[in-house]
Amino acid sequence: MIKKFLISLILPIMVTFIGAPVHAMKQSELNGKVYIVTYLNASALRTSYQYMFFTSNGKAAVVPVFNVDENGRPLVAADATDAQKKAPARIKHLLNDRQYLRKQAKSRPVQISGKQVKISSNGMKEKSVGHLTADSRTEDFTVEYSGNQQKYTSVQFKQAPAMYQYK
Repeated sequence: MIKKFLISLILPIMVTFIGAPVHAMKQSELNGKVYIVTYLNASALRTSYQYMFFTSNGKAAVVPVFNVDENGRPLVAADATDAQKKAPARIKHLLNDRQYLRKQAKSRPVQISGKQVKISSNGMKEKSVGHLTADSRTEDFTVEYSGNQQKYTSVQFKQAPAMYQYK
Protein backbone atom coordinates (compact mmCIF):
# COMPACT_ATOMS: atom_id res chain seq x y z
CA MET A 1 0.00 0.00 0.00
CA ILE A 2 2.75 2.43 0.95
CA LYS A 3 4.75 1.29 -2.06
CA LYS A 4 1.88 2.15 -4.45
CA PHE A 5 1.45 5.52 -2.77
CA LEU A 6 5.14 6.36 -3.15
CA ILE A 7 5.15 5.28 -6.79
CA SER A 8 2.11 7.45 -7.51
CA LEU A 9 3.95 10.43 -6.00
CA ILE A 10 7.34 9.82 -7.58
CA LEU A 11 6.23 8.85 -11.10
CA PRO A 12 4.84 12.27 -12.14
CA ILE A 13 7.94 13.98 -10.76
CA MET A 14 10.26 11.63 -12.68
CA VAL A 15 8.29 12.09 -15.88
CA THR A 16 8.47 15.87 -15.51
CA PHE A 17 12.26 15.85 -15.19
CA ILE A 18 12.90 13.17 -17.79
CA GLY A 19 10.52 14.71 -20.32
CA ALA A 20 8.78 11.51 -21.39
CA PRO A 21 5.04 11.63 -21.97
CA VAL A 22 2.90 10.48 -19.06
CA HIS A 23 0.62 8.43 -21.28
CA ALA A 24 0.43 7.32 -24.86
CA MET A 25 -1.88 9.27 -27.12
CA LYS A 26 -5.46 8.24 -27.72
CA GLN A 27 -7.48 8.58 -30.89
CA SER A 28 -10.07 10.65 -29.03
CA GLU A 29 -7.49 13.37 -28.26
CA LEU A 30 -7.64 14.46 -31.93
CA ASN A 31 -11.42 14.85 -31.97
CA GLY A 32 -12.81 18.32 -32.59
CA LYS A 33 -9.45 19.84 -33.57
CA VAL A 34 -7.81 21.09 -36.75
CA TYR A 35 -4.21 20.16 -37.56
CA ILE A 36 -1.71 21.32 -40.15
CA VAL A 37 0.00 18.16 -41.39
CA THR A 38 3.44 18.26 -43.01
CA TYR A 39 4.77 15.22 -44.86
CA LEU A 40 8.60 15.09 -45.13
CA ASN A 41 10.87 12.72 -47.02
CA ALA A 42 14.33 11.74 -45.75
CA SER A 43 16.16 14.75 -47.18
CA ALA A 44 13.26 17.14 -46.42
CA LEU A 45 13.38 18.27 -50.05
CA ARG A 46 9.93 17.00 -50.92
CA THR A 47 7.17 18.14 -48.63
CA SER A 48 3.43 18.08 -48.79
CA TYR A 49 0.93 19.98 -46.64
CA GLN A 50 -2.65 19.33 -45.58
CA TYR A 51 -5.22 20.66 -43.17
CA MET A 52 -7.03 17.87 -41.28
CA PHE A 53 -10.39 18.71 -39.74
CA PHE A 54 -11.28 16.07 -37.12
CA THR A 55 -14.92 15.66 -36.14
CA SER A 56 -16.17 14.62 -32.72
CA ASN A 57 -16.26 10.95 -33.77
CA GLY A 58 -12.69 10.71 -35.11
CA LYS A 59 -13.41 11.03 -38.81
CA ALA A 60 -11.63 13.76 -40.71
CA ALA A 61 -11.89 15.93 -43.78
CA VAL A 62 -8.59 16.55 -45.54
CA VAL A 63 -7.73 19.71 -47.50
CA PRO A 64 -4.47 19.73 -49.49
CA VAL A 65 -2.65 23.08 -49.49
CA PHE A 66 0.36 24.26 -51.52
CA ASN A 67 2.24 25.66 -48.53
CA VAL A 68 1.63 27.23 -45.12
CA ASP A 69 3.04 30.54 -43.87
CA GLU A 70 4.49 31.13 -40.37
CA ASN A 71 1.04 32.10 -39.06
CA GLY A 72 -0.57 28.88 -40.26
CA ARG A 73 -2.41 30.43 -43.21
CA PRO A 74 -2.57 28.44 -46.46
CA LEU A 75 -0.55 29.87 -49.34
CA VAL A 76 -1.53 29.61 -53.00
CA ALA A 77 1.00 29.78 -55.84
CA ALA A 78 0.66 29.87 -59.61
CA ASP A 79 1.80 26.25 -59.96
CA ALA A 80 -0.64 24.92 -57.33
CA THR A 81 -3.20 22.30 -58.29
CA ASP A 82 -6.88 23.20 -58.59
CA ALA A 83 -7.61 21.64 -55.18
CA GLN A 84 -4.79 23.66 -53.61
CA LYS A 85 -6.05 26.87 -55.20
CA LYS A 86 -9.52 26.27 -53.76
CA ALA A 87 -8.14 25.37 -50.31
CA PRO A 88 -8.64 28.73 -48.52
CA ALA A 89 -12.33 28.87 -49.47
CA ARG A 90 -12.86 25.19 -48.58
CA ILE A 91 -11.13 25.65 -45.21
CA LYS A 92 -13.42 28.58 -44.42
CA HIS A 93 -16.46 26.54 -45.46
CA LEU A 94 -15.43 23.58 -43.26
CA LEU A 95 -14.89 25.85 -40.25
CA ASN A 96 -18.22 27.65 -40.60
CA ASP A 97 -20.56 24.81 -41.59
CA ARG A 98 -20.59 21.75 -39.30
CA GLN A 99 -23.08 19.90 -41.50
CA TYR A 100 -20.76 20.30 -44.51
CA LEU A 101 -17.85 19.09 -42.37
CA ARG A 102 -19.74 15.94 -41.34
CA LYS A 103 -20.56 15.18 -45.00
CA GLN A 104 -16.93 15.67 -46.08
CA ALA A 105 -15.44 13.60 -43.22
CA LYS A 106 -15.99 10.10 -44.55
CA SER A 107 -13.01 8.19 -43.16
CA ARG A 108 -10.41 8.03 -40.41
CA PRO A 109 -7.15 8.99 -42.13
CA VAL A 110 -5.25 8.80 -38.83
CA GLN A 111 -5.55 5.93 -36.38
CA ILE A 112 -3.66 6.12 -33.10
CA SER A 113 -3.19 3.22 -30.74
CA GLY A 114 -0.75 3.99 -27.95
CA LYS A 115 2.52 4.95 -29.62
CA GLN A 116 1.64 3.42 -32.99
CA VAL A 117 0.00 5.42 -35.77
CA LYS A 118 -1.49 4.44 -39.13
CA ILE A 119 -1.93 7.21 -41.69
CA SER A 120 -3.96 6.56 -44.84
CA SER A 121 -3.76 9.94 -46.53
CA ASN A 122 -1.58 11.65 -49.15
CA GLY A 123 -0.31 8.44 -50.76
CA MET A 124 0.73 6.72 -47.53
CA LYS A 125 0.60 2.92 -47.61
CA GLU A 126 -2.21 1.97 -45.29
CA LYS A 127 -0.69 -1.14 -43.71
CA SER A 128 2.52 0.52 -42.53
CA VAL A 129 2.69 1.55 -38.90
CA GLY A 130 4.62 4.62 -37.76
CA HIS A 131 5.71 5.46 -34.25
CA LEU A 132 5.21 8.63 -32.23
CA THR A 133 8.37 10.43 -31.19
CA ALA A 134 9.17 10.80 -27.48
CA ASP A 135 8.26 14.48 -27.35
CA SER A 136 4.76 13.99 -28.81
CA ARG A 137 1.84 15.84 -27.25
CA THR A 138 -1.70 16.45 -28.41
CA GLU A 139 -0.90 19.95 -29.77
CA ASP A 140 2.20 18.95 -31.71
CA PHE A 141 3.34 15.43 -32.56
CA THR A 142 5.49 13.64 -35.12
CA VAL A 143 5.09 10.17 -36.61
CA GLU A 144 8.25 8.52 -37.91
CA TYR A 145 8.52 5.63 -40.35
CA SER A 146 11.62 3.46 -40.49
CA GLY A 147 13.40 2.39 -43.65
CA ASN A 148 11.63 2.66 -46.98
CA GLN A 149 8.19 1.72 -45.70
CA GLN A 150 6.63 4.93 -46.93
CA LYS A 151 6.93 7.68 -49.50
CA TYR A 152 7.61 10.05 -46.56
CA THR A 153 9.85 9.28 -43.56
CA SER A 154 8.09 11.56 -41.08
CA VAL A 155 4.73 13.24 -40.74
CA GLN A 156 4.37 16.25 -38.44
CA PHE A 157 1.02 17.25 -36.94
CA LYS A 158 0.76 20.75 -35.55
CA GLN A 159 -2.46 22.12 -34.16
CA ALA A 160 -3.69 24.93 -36.39
CA PRO A 161 -3.82 28.48 -34.95
CA ALA A 162 -6.93 29.59 -33.04
CA MET A 163 -8.41 31.31 -36.10
CA TYR A 164 -8.52 27.89 -37.83
CA GLN A 165 -10.05 26.00 -34.89
CA TYR A 166 -13.75 25.32 -34.41
CA LYS A 167 -15.61 27.97 -32.48
